Amino acid sequence: GYPFTLGVASGDPDATSVVLWTRLAPDPLAGGGMPDADIDVLWEASGAPEFTEIAASGIVTAGAEHGHTLHVLAALEPGEWYFRFRVGEHTSPVGRTHVAPGADEPVEGVRFAAASCQNYAAGHYAAHRDIAEQQPDFLVWLGDYIYESAGAADADADDRLHLGPEPTDVETYRNR
Repeated sequence: GYPFTLGVASGDPDATSVVLWTRLAPDPLAGGGMPDADIDVLWEASGAPEFTEIAASGIVTAGAEHGHTLHVLAALEPGEWYFRFRVGEHTSPVGRTHVAPGADEPVEGVRFAAASCQNYAAGHYAAHRDIAEQQPDFLVWLGDYIYESAGAADADADDRLHLGPEPTDVETYRNR
């Protein structure tokens, strides 16, 4: 199945690089759904969202022992970049990222956003859409997103349930 169900992300930029992330998981709520084998994945970065010209690329291995998660340190020039991952006939969604300005580069301003302690089962988080629309220069996530308690079958109808027992190992945390 389609392996990029969890999307793509980037972070930890400096003046010469940024980390690109994805996890191969056709069935992310049931152990991931990947075979117990390492999978080679192509990553690409371009200055255009249509990928008319590839500026940087490489092949990395999504290891079974790490849940088929990838962290790619992509060496890129300053500016706006688009990135994607490809495996077989599947292409991930396109992500957008920036390399941080150099220490000697002037910066007119920086816009920050933060989000904190979010119990997924107890909220709807409309503010996340606003954060995305505002397109801040820097976003930091603080606190928890999931909680370790067992799922509650008697929660209010408006709540989004997380089902199953209390997570106690890596697979059940990934499923949660």
